[in-house]
Amino acid sequence: MLNSGNVGIGTLSPAVPLHIAAADPILRLEDTNDGYDFDLIVTGHGFAIRDVDSGDAYRFVIDENGLVGIGTTSPISSGVATSLHIYGNHNSNNSILKVDVVGG
Repeated sequence: MLNSGNVGIGTLSPAVPLHIAAADPILRLEDTNDGYDFDLIVTGHGFAIRDVDSGDAYRFVIDENGLVGIGTTSPISSGVATSLHIYGNHNSNNSILKVDVVGG
């Protein structure tokens, strides 16, 4: 820990309050009340949130091109400036995407 209060794991010069340096750093968030665990992962290919309790399913991904994927580890662009790719099972009882616009 530095005099600034910054803490470093894998680094001697932390630049922010909690600085983790590793080849593929992972930060686990564990809820000790309900037992839900999520990992925040940085790789050479982007950033991801992984649901540990669901077989390490990747729930959210930002790839090296800035494409965002929900429910997919490989967001794709359709060639027309797509930056959000949502993948999931759809049936008449569940919506894949809901957008609420408030105000005018």
